[in-house]
Amino acid sequence: MPPAQASPAAPAPAGKPASEPSLAKPSEAGKQDLPPAASTGGAAAAPPLAQLQSWAATVASNDVQAREAASEKLDQVLGAGTQPLLPLLQDASSDVRRGTVFYLLDRFDPADVAAVAALTKCLTDQDASVRRLALSAAQRFPPGGLVQALPQLIAILSHPQMSPDARAAAARLIGTLEGAAHDAIPALLKAATADPDPAVRSAGVLSLCRAAPAEDAVAALRQVLRQDSQANLRGLAAMRLGKLGEAAAAAAPELAEALADRDEGVRRKAADALALLGPAAVAPTMQKLDAPDVGVRRLAVFVLGRLAADAKPALDALRKLQQDSDAEVKQLAELAVRRIEAAPTPAGKK
Repeated sequence: MPPAQASPAAPAPAGKPASEPSLAKPSEAGKQDLPPAASTGGAAAAPPLAQLQSWAATVASNDVQAREAASEKLDQVLGAGTQPLLPLLQDASSDVRRGTVFYLLDRFDPADVAAVAALTKCLTDQDASVRRLALSAAQRFPPGGLVQALPQLIAILSHPQMSPDARAAAARLIGTLEGAAHDAIPALLKAATADPDPAVRSAGVLSLCRAAPAEDAVAALRQVLRQDSQANLRGLAAMRLGKLGEAAAAAAPELAEALADRDEGVRRKAADALALLGPAAVAPTMQKLDAPDVGVRRLAVFVLGRLAADAKPALDALRKLQQDSDAEVKQLAELAVRRIEAAPTPAGKK
């Protein structure tokens, strides 16, 4: 399936093979003129449906000159509004539907409720290229239009037959709705943790963090951090947990385990996140102070030092590490002890 996003400025619908023959007879479709205006000086009458179909199909062809000529004819029709063109979005010919969506990509008015509704139906079109172009059009939908399109976007995100690009695009669009996307949270959860494509999982994670309550986001991020095969996604989960701060306290055990991740970048992101979790991070991090891997010990000491007053329960263990065989661990432990001892006790704590 072609990529989910297409540039309206592209010369033809993206993903269309260069060897594919033209979908209409461009030499004929491009030369036909609109019916003349009435003698009274009124606007030109709407062209016959067959003429509109021919122009729309030509817009999806490979002939550049014919496409431009057909687009000019459709521009004249569009001057009176999109209404004459909207039926073409449900035409029996996929060539006509494809050409119409492509033509309207940067021309439809997002405030036009009828146009948005008609393009929304194209999100579940049986033709893959029509769906892809409709996803590009949906990027211009107003929030209310995207809310109305939410069932179609969920269907795309949840359907394994859809291309990864389409699923990822649907996830990103859902995320823009933030709290209004509550009906899509189960689909986002599944995308973030179980989709077979890393790009879809990444889009799912980011959109979930925008749309879901913190509790749901934390649950998904913990799972990603534990089990995702991609280091960049485990690192992303750690970063997002850090941004949630103490609201992500339940993820402290996973973040502490990630201090020993096989990827150095994930380890450092987990350490940064732990330092933002507050008291909940102290006990899981202390468990890593005697890790056989010196890199893990260094990160654990670093985290406890950054936790400052919250890490006072770790003082005895840190003092012992001032005698560690690794010079950097010793130095970090000395610094952590000084920082913790100097930190004022938070109000309400002893």
